[in-house]
Amino acid sequence: MGNGSESVWRNVLASISLSRFEIRTSTGHWFSTYVDHGSIYISGSSRNAPSCRLPERRRISKSVFCARYPYFERWARGETGIKADSAHMSRDSACIFAIAEHFRNQ
Repeated sequence: MGNGSESVWRNVLASISLSRFEIRTSTGHWFSTYVDHGSIYISGSSRNAPSCRLPERRRISKSVFCARYPYFERWARGETGIKADSAHMSRDSACIFAIAEHFRNQ
């Protein structure tokens, strides 16, 4: 786990640990995030619409985030087809990409 993912992971945990965040995906859907015991949890938005359809909260571990982060970097550079490739690995890829985008430069 290198490639900048560790640094972004630390930024995410430090920022989200302070308060719950609502983040928007690239498709315009919102979700809520919070940290508990060193993992990120996501659920549907309670304040913004449209909300992602997440019937129950989902856990994003450090290992899952760090494994998806290189795909996010490729997507951010404009490489096509990356989101679809990453979606096959994790149903939460859109949320992981949105979290990475929100916190990578903090």
